Amino acid sequence: MFVKQLSPILTLSDRVAIKNLVPERQDHVPVTQLRWLMDLRNRDEAVRKALGIAAQQDWDSQLAWYKEFIFDKTSGIFMIHFGSNFAGYLNFANLDLTNRRAEVGIKMSESYRGRGLGRQTFEFWCDMLLKFYDLNKLYLCVREHNSVAMELYESIGFDSSGCFPRHFLQDGEWVDYYIMTLYPDDFTPSTIVASSV
Repeated sequence: MFVKQLSPILTLSDRVAIKNLVPERQDHVPVTQLRWLMDLRNRDEAVRKALGIAAQQDWDSQLAWYKEFIFDKTSGIFMIHFGSNFAGYLNFANLDLTNRRAEVGIKMSESYRGRGLGRQTFEFWCDMLLKFYDLNKLYLCVREHNSVAMELYESIGFDSSGCFPRHFLQDGEWVDYYIMTLYPDDFTPSTIVASSV
């Protein structure tokens, strides 16, 4: 199945851009970005918990993941650039053009949380994916203890639509996993997003 590709660089403002992790030349490995992602996952407990990663990632496993990922046209990861710094990343997965749906996510570096950048970029991301792929639905999964993320998603227009009880074993305790969905009819991007597109 042919899947049209997003632009490799999407500009939100003069200081904020999101860039595809996979370079146009697939024989070139984006070492700097991959090391930053590995470091984010290894040092940031909130990110590790959100992703369900218990063990520290090493370079070999990171590189193996990347080599599999570059051939998966139903997924994408875009790095959030704030000026010359990496601030986080956005992703989509399980893109299904037949049923017009995709899973989405965002992870922000701790130093960029609470500044509105995550909301702005995630709202832009959702708006762009819904329009570019003509999707009927976006969905995401979030752990029960991640109330900050849930509040962000709800403020954008996601609604809780289900739960996988006792879905993950984390630090010796079972954790519920909530599904949240966003439909185009229920989504009104903010003026910040509208002026960025």
